[in-house]
Amino acid sequence: NPQSLRKRYLIQLVNREQHFLSAINFGLERFVHPLRDRKDVISQNDHRTLFQNIDELVQLSEDILEQVLQNEHDPQMHFVSRVYLSKSMALSAAYKKYCNGIKRSDCVLVSNYLWSYYVVTNN
Repeated sequence: NPQSLRKRYLIQLVNREQHFLSAINFGLERFVHPLRDRKDVISQNDHRTLFQNIDELVQLSEDILEQVLQNEHDPQMHFVSRVYLSKSMALSAAYKKYCNGIKRSDCVLVSNYLWSYYVVTNN
């Protein structure tokens, strides 16, 4: 039945969005927020470079999920597609920004790792 198949895919989409947000929120609580205040571990500039626009990505995902689930946890395909369509430009811009910063973020990560390794092995 095509209708039940669509419903199944829709539920999978919502579950994946929820799982993504859970994973991102874990990362925020475990790394992003604690490191923001640890100037002895990472500079403010390196923190911005490393975590880029993570708050923007989280906000977009939360907005999408909130809109999708506003119908008593029974999302409808036509409504969900409109929600994603309405957020498509913002999602595209946010992920473009994120992808453009990955190389710089990797450099910060590697340089901090190498410095930590140097300090540990030479003391």
